Amino acid sequence: MKSNGGQCEGPTQPEAAVEARQQLIDSDGCDFVTLVERYQPMMLRVARRYVADSESANDVVQETWLAAMRGLAGFEERSTFKTWLFAILIKRARSYGKRQSRVLCFSSWQNGKVSGEGAEEQAYLPQHRVGGAKGIGDRLPEEALLAQELRYQVETFVAALPKQQQQVMTLHDLEGYPFEEISSMLQISAGNVRVLLHRAHTKVRQMLRDYLEQLV
Repeated sequence: MKSNGGQCEGPTQPEAAVEARQQLIDSDGCDFVTLVERYQPMMLRVARRYVADSESANDVVQETWLAAMRGLAGFEERSTFKTWLFAILIKRARSYGKRQSRVLCFSSWQNGKVSGEGAEEQAYLPQHRVGGAKGIGDRLPEEALLAQELRYQVETFVAALPKQQQQVMTLHDLEGYPFEEISSMLQISAGNVRVLLHRAHTKVRQMLRDYLEQLV
């Protein structure tokens, strides 16, 4: 682009955003639709833990994609695109959730699933893990009822944790993010992430132990 004086100028902000977007797509080896297909399901799961319902989560994810496309010119590649994208998602989901005045949803615990790096952190439920080798349908009625009750209690205990501890447990234990990426997403140090996760595990373990002792 040239100015009125005939000298070359840099691209305008919209042009820079288009260029940055194209560079991202080229480097990723796929088009924008493929990027959405790749990240959308996980984005919806993460957003759902901050807002009241699936419709709200979908709104947050759509807002995140729009914000990401508008902000691509400022993406400096100091982190991966995925980490940068999810940092935007979490910020918007937090804001949306606060407006709804609700507690962080931890519904994924219903399936008793822990993935990724979180698999090695299951020690916070060392002898009373939620779920088990058998499906609920394969258990005796008493076992199925107890398993359901334990899942409910774990959800209750996690919902009672401080907000940041809930967030760290969600991202690490359920989504499998490494400490460094969680650090970027939540804008706290990796050391602080580890401390928060340890405290969360300790509290949930103690609450579950107290609950089980009351049943004896």
